[in-house]
Amino acid sequence: NGNTPGTVQFSGLTPQFPGVYQINAVVPPIPAGNAVPLQVQIGGITSPPSAFIAVSQ
Repeated sequence: NGNTPGTVQFSGLTPQFPGVYQINAVVPPIPAGNAVPLQVQIGGITSPPSAFIAVSQ
């Protein structure tokens, strides 16, 4: 529906890649197919919907 939240399993800085903030999330069950927009919200600030993720089964 465009507003289906995922479950974040980890978010934080990664020791392997200095300066990279990594987010591991479980994508909710949505139909496979085209790429869907991905937004991240941290501390009340939401990223623009300019990132996309492909969904497959």
